[in-house]
Amino acid sequence: MAIVNPTPETFKTFMKTDYDNGPIVGINFLRDPSRDAFIEMQKSPTYQAVLTHRTAGLADTRLVFVSPGEIFK
Repeated sequence: MAIVNPTPETFKTFMKTDYDNGPIVGINFLRDPSRDAFIEMQKSPTYQAVLTHRTAGLADTRLVFVSPGEIFK
């Protein structure tokens, strides 16, 4: 398992949006091999099939790609 060591600058990226519905409650960090793999995952039929359930389970959600080395060591 990768070690997550986010910097204050990493969290500032997430906080650039003015959140009208309250603070961020949780952040999930996932590792993908590349930006292209991240985009292909979102387009995949498997991901699309469960996306409605993922969306329904979250009041507010964003997927943000970061390059390897930005927050993972």
